[in-house]
Amino acid sequence: MRSIELRLLGTLELRRDGRIVALPRSKKTRALLAYLAATGRPHARASLCELLWDGPDDPRGALRWSLAKIRPLALGTHTSLLVTDGEEVAMDPSGVDIDLAAIRANLGADPAAAAIDVLRRSADRFRGEFLEGLDLPDCYRYHEWWTAERESIRALRVSVLSTLVRRLAGDPDAALACARARLLVDPCAEDAHISVIELLAASGRTREALQQYESCRRMLEGQLGARPSSALERARSALGAGRTAERDARVPALVRAEPTRTTPLVGERHCPRRPRLRSGNGPSIRPVDRCTAPGGTVGWSACARSRRRVTAAGARRGYLARRRSPAIVRRHRQSRCGSHDGRPSRGIDSR
Repeated sequence: MRSIELRLLGTLELRRDGRIVALPRSKKTRALLAYLAATGRPHARASLCELLWDGPDDPRGALRWSLAKIRPLALGTHTSLLVTDGEEVAMDPSGVDIDLAAIRANLGADPAAAAIDVLRRSADRFRGEFLEGLDLPDCYRYHEWWTAERESIRALRVSVLSTLVRRLAGDPDAALACARARLLVDPCAEDAHISVIELLAASGRTREALQQYESCRRMLEGQLGARPSSALERARSALGAGRTAERDARVPALVRAEPTRTTPLVGERHCPRRPRLRSGNGPSIRPVDRCTAPGGTVGWSACARSRRRVTAAGARRGYLARRRSPAIVRRHRQSRCGSHDGRPSRGIDSR
């Protein structure tokens, strides 16, 4: 392992023997260090002066001061950060581990052809955007280079994450992590939202997929003034079809088979579509839970007239049954004939 590590992705950071080294406070000095490390080639002193110190002051003196601040960063190691040869200045890449250079060397010209382990290691090394906080808009030459380099590295990161999403299609959870990371890099990319929606649906998280669709739709309308594309709408329609199929698959398990009746219920003669049950011998009559007839299941209001007839008939039968009960006959005899004469009663029991 090299003794010096220089990280250009995210905030500029230099480590020596695993420990963070304090960088110069001058923003232009740190920008010079990052420029030499990112380009990886020698630069003329005059071009470096135009890049960062294009003004009426002494640009060469400012360049010498910045180079003097960079050299001590490698003290205590066997590495020299800078290589100066007359009018040219460069960084010695042999003793420095630069994260951006390592990613580009591992991926090669075509990231899609790289092995999945290389893609994963490269994705892990992206700590953030390129040189966060070192834009220097007043130095327009440097700012143009910084903007172009940041866009190029962002496209490289998107390519790595997109390739991982395709390669990890068999593992929706792992692919979803890469898809979300890609969405963070480019939140306005509709295809990134579609990938997240499809992976959430594959994991059975339909509600989260619908929320992601709504988020994408609001982003398109609010930020870009555009409507969802046909690809996004197809992904949304697939969510609805999946939910319908899942609901239909659960319905047979929720429906209970009704037991087959062999004896008719009270009231079924009057209303075969709405059978009713009599409770005891009295007029209390309650409806059954469901009314199934050859014509299908009908509602309660369809049997209102027959319900009244069934209620009246049930009440009449209950009244007659009570009149013929032994207790009522005995009370009736005592009330009509009395117990002192012993004569037979002329009530209902003498018939």
